[in-house]
Amino acid sequence: MSEDDKAKITTDIGQEAIDAALAAVEKRAKEGAGSEGERHAELENEVEQLKQRLDLAQTRGKEALAQLKEEHERVLRAAADLDNQKKRAQREKDEAIKFGLERFLKELLPVADNLERALAHSDADDKASLVTGVKMVAKLLEDTLGKHGVKAFSGKGQPFDPRLHEAMSTVDVEGPSGQVHEEFLRGYTLNDRLIRPALVAVTRAKDGASPASDAPTVDGEDPTTHPES
Repeated sequence: MSEDDKAKITTDIGQEAIDAALAAVEKRAKEGAGSEGERHAELENEVEQLKQRLDLAQTRGKEALAQLKEEHERVLRAAADLDNQKKRAQREKDEAIKFGLERFLKELLPVADNLERALAHSDADDKASLVTGVKMVAKLLEDTLGKHGVKAFSGKGQPFDPRLHEAMSTVDVEGPSGQVHEEFLRGYTLNDRLIRPALVAVTRAKDGASPASDAPTVDGEDPTTHPES
């Protein structure tokens, strides 16, 4: 192509068209640069948000760890307190078993003292004085036991009751069976609970006599059927 042809083409395109094309290229270049900057800013914003979230998570993690540590220490203190309470309760229990009768024995000692005095001041020929002294001691002992809930009871002359009496022997009588004929030892209760039954002899009707229809039994048997001691 000759120089004249080139000049002709350039003249035909016109300067305005060339300027418009150059402006469009510059605009696209600027727009591309702007989009890249916006993307970069967005990335920086996302990074900043992630950093803030990480800082918040670390802060909450530290707070949770501190709270967990505090709770663990509280549990350890509670366990130690519980263990101390158990040990203290065991000590108190051991002391109660070991010294539980202390107050009772202190009140029982005057009974022994008075019995010794009665024996020391009684004359061998003065039986009435000795009997009087022993009766006073027996009354003091009964009163002392009563203060601690211990009560004596007698079954003599009453129907035999296997809940309260223990038959040691039987006595043949003309009358009805199943009556307490003799008492060897009185029974005792502690706060209405039986701690020792009365040891007694029980009547048994002689041959030909009819036993009392309401005579109580011991373990389903007539106590008068027990062999005589």
